[in-house]
Amino acid sequence: MNHLVKNIGIYTLSNVLNASIPFALLPILTNYLSVSDYGIITNYNALINLLIPFVGVNLMSSLQIVFVKRKEDIGSYITSGLFMNLTIALAVSVLLFIFRESLFSITGIPIQFIYLTAIYASYNNVVEVLLSYWRMEDKAINYGLFRIARTLTELSIAVILITAYDFQFEGSIHAISISYGLGALVALIIMFRKGLIHLSVRFDHIKHLLLFGLPLIPHVLSSVAIMYTDKLMLSAMINIEANGIFSVGFMVGQVIGLIQNSFNQAWVPWVFNVLKKNDEKDKSKIVKYTYYYFVGILLLTL
Repeated sequence: MNHLVKNIGIYTLSNVLNASIPFALLPILTNYLSVSDYGIITNYNALINLLIPFVGVNLMSSLQIVFVKRKEDIGSYITSGLFMNLTIALAVSVLLFIFRESLFSITGIPIQFIYLTAIYASYNNVVEVLLSYWRMEDKAINYGLFRIARTLTELSIAVILITAYDFQFEGSIHAISISYGLGALVALIIMFRKGLIHLSVRFDHIKHLLLFGLPLIPHVLSSVAIMYTDKLMLSAMINIEANGIFSVGFMVGQVIGLIQNSFNQAWVPWVFNVLKKNDEKDKSKIVKYTYYYFVGILLLTL
């Protein structure tokens, strides 16, 4: 229990720090960016997040199952999953090119940025694979430091491009692309050094990933829809400026989500480790701690 509480604290601190960086820079960015710029940035993030579950096929989730049940296969599983992610990203990029005009009319994102959003989504998946692996290994500090470093890189690039070089929304989009690209490169190097990247692709792993990950896509998309549908509707039904104003206000209200996410990140690996023991007393503890969490999150929300 003490280990679980410690990890919850680490994840909470890292998530709060990670989210407080863009929040702290909000006064600076809102001074340099117009409301329409913010609207385009929000829609760009929405498009990437809509593509992530398709490109990644929930590799981060299936990875947790393999880690618990077949840890000896984890390297070849990650390699096979990343190969499939890249293949799907290239296929989705072709679809984005075909429907570029329609996507531009819905989101307001310039066409030259729409082309490569699937590749940017694949960058995100590479980073999340490493973070998921660290979570299952209970390396919460590594997880937190990597996330904060990537966010600092993104916002540093964005601030420099926007304030010093007079970029508008393009500065933020370039910052997202560069920071996740660098993050993916570093993640690949770390995984290669840990022996998690192999030179062979196993199609039985790809089959397992598809069977496990595809049914989860609607669930993941529902979360993305809850987060972004209102913003896309504002852009389409009113204008991009209304979306920008709403998005800035929405950012202020995300605090409770940080706490919930921090709990979940520590909770999942702990629960899997407890379930492996198959002890009825430990299973009862899981239920008891769940009720404690329900009460605690309600109090924090108030």
